[in-house]
Amino acid sequence: MTDWNKEFHGISINCEEKLIQIKNDRALLSFLDDPATKGSLLISEYAHQLYLKEMGRPLNISIDSVAIEILGHVYADKFADLASCFKIKALQSKLADIKSRTDIIDCGERDIDSDRHIWDDLDKHNLKPVIFAMCGKRA
Repeated sequence: MTDWNKEFHGISINCEEKLIQIKNDRALLSFLDDPATKGSLLISEYAHQLYLKEMGRPLNISIDSVAIEILGHVYADKFADLASCFKIKALQSKLADIKSRTDIIDCGERDIDSDRHIWDDLDKHNLKPVIFAMCGKRA
């Protein structure tokens, strides 16, 4: 049974080797709805700190990539519409798959997460400002 850490605003976060998991539930949505924060970045920063504390090494995923992945799973429909405009080939084939797997957000390092390249590529192409603008106050 997974021992979820809920210390950060009641958001459920779990750390395993090369992986952080975040429950896509009411606590997460509530936090993202707060217009005073860039919630996905704060969650990502906290999850990275928790991972370092629990695993004794940094997670090999950028803070921005995890923040983008959180938004991509929480707002899958809007994200899919936006992402399709950019014609990123690797992303096109994964959009339906992303939509179907949103209850628990698995953010794994490249060698264990077959979707990591999608979120890393969006980060690498400097699309964070576009994604955050699309999500508005819910970023």
